[in-house]
Amino acid sequence: MKKRHCKFTTSPGNGKDTAAVVVPASPSCPGQPPKFVEVAYKCRPLEFRSKIICENETIQLKCKRNARIAIYSATFGRVQFQSAQCLQPPGIEDETCEASFSTETVMQMCHGKRRCTLNASSSTFGNPCSPQSHLYLRVVYTCGNERFVCMIH
Repeated sequence: MKKRHCKFTTSPGNGKDTAAVVVPASPSCPGQPPKFVEVAYKCRPLEFRSKIICENETIQLKCKRNARIAIYSATFGRVQFQSAQCLQPPGIEDETCEASFSTETVMQMCHGKRRCTLNASSSTFGNPCSPQSHLYLRVVYTCGNERFVCMIH
């Protein structure tokens, strides 16, 4: 919704297509549970950082002293026509191929840390592409305070 503040009203619902459901009871009704609303939300940071490194290169993600790395996505492989930085070798056709669980792998390595070193290697991520393809790692992250980083984990 891209809002800094948000208000909404609740009403008893049937659970279908509703963002918030209120249990229709109150403390004044004997034998009934109290009313409650459960809302899930995520605050979007003001800036994202995006880093791309070619296969077998290393990069260090780092945040300032009181901030921690929050990983949003990671992709290891290739997306056809999207990386002018890591070109295919001559005579090798461009392709789209991405390793499964790249985001989860980078989160395990870096999420919540102040500094993290990543190597774009198929020994870490697997090789989802043809053997001659020149692969790359793309990481999208931000730096946030420790509480923010824990909330989005």
